[in-house]
Amino acid sequence: MNEETEAGSLGKDALELLEAVSSTAPSLLQSSELNAKVLVSYIAGTLEPSVSETVERAAVDDSGIRRRLVNLVQVIERFKQVPFHEVETESNAKPMDLFRKEWVRIVEVHVDQVTRCLRGIPPTRWVSLAQMAKSRHEGSVAAKTIWRALFVDPNESRSAAGLIRLGFGYRRSITAIEAAPFGLNDDGQWTNDASDFIKSVESIVTLAGDLNIDAALHKPLKPGSLFASFTLNGRTLALAEMEVRDESAHLRLESMGAFLKLAPGPLNPEAISLSLGSWPEKCEIAQIVVESHSGSQPQLGLPNVRNGVLEISGYFDEGEVGARWELSLAVSPNSWQVLGQFDINGVVERPQVIKARMPKTALDGPFGGALLLKRLG
Repeated sequence: MNEETEAGSLGKDALELLEAVSSTAPSLLQSSELNAKVLVSYIAGTLEPSVSETVERAAVDDSGIRRRLVNLVQVIERFKQVPFHEVETESNAKPMDLFRKEWVRIVEVHVDQVTRCLRGIPPTRWVSLAQMAKSRHEGSVAAKTIWRALFVDPNESRSAAGLIRLGFGYRRSITAIEAAPFGLNDDGQWTNDASDFIKSVESIVTLAGDLNIDAALHKPLKPGSLFASFTLNGRTLALAEMEVRDESAHLRLESMGAFLKLAPGPLNPEAISLSLGSWPEKCEIAQIVVESHSGSQPQLGLPNVRNGVLEISGYFDEGEVGARWELSLAVSPNSWQVLGQFDINGVVERPQVIKARMPKTALDGPFGGALLLKRLG
């Protein structure tokens, strides 16, 4: 498999747009409130609400600011479509570096949060995600980025251009997204293999927002033998391993109920699924979104960062001719950044490994961010 990419470096069109932005906005770039960092962060959706309101108020009052933002959106879209390692190393005129560096910073901050906070194996990542959402503003943005990437149509969340068409209502649209429930489903379909051992299950969300799961057992189980999962928006996701003691099992997930936007009180017993011995066969990692119009879905391993390179192994059923695939990373609530494009060989009996260089802030180990693997053509 080749690692070369078709996407070129930033070209003439991007340079012309940047010149238009910089030449028509000298006062804007000198403003303490509306500098390049604030504008790029606004387009990426990473600003705090009060600062976003400042940008929107200025855009409503000043047609020049609106025009500059429209141009800047197109520039940021160019950055997203170029493999990140090329954006990171690109060096052009000063106006280019001004906006490029701000976009690189946003990507690096997200990767820093993800690789520092979500370094556990996937079944523990959901708990860590809830904890990260409670931390600083950067952690909250990173958590929103991952959840929106996984449970919103990628075509809806990949571009920031919509905020321009909606008349700078991005701050309000994000509020609506945050208010929407995630949709915990009541279909505990994985309890059958454990039914001989489980007498009853009680799940409750506390007033503090914690999720407590307690199971009474007919007979003792070995520690490390009972696994909890849940179904969210139709996808069954690994949750955590329960603590087993004698004829009972317990699991306390701090802040998970609040993070899933569940009202305090008991849950339907069918909302949480329990499995004996291992994770359910159809339980999803729910980390990699795959877009394949060919109908065949690759079998993918867990993403891992090694020496600053993201590696994913997988079996691809591509017939005789193979295909071109593109790997992107969710880096903000409305943005996917291309990491690279890859040629996947045709019928190969062994796993093929996708590799892409990561930002310098990536720590080695399991990677917990949301990824999009798209079959091109």
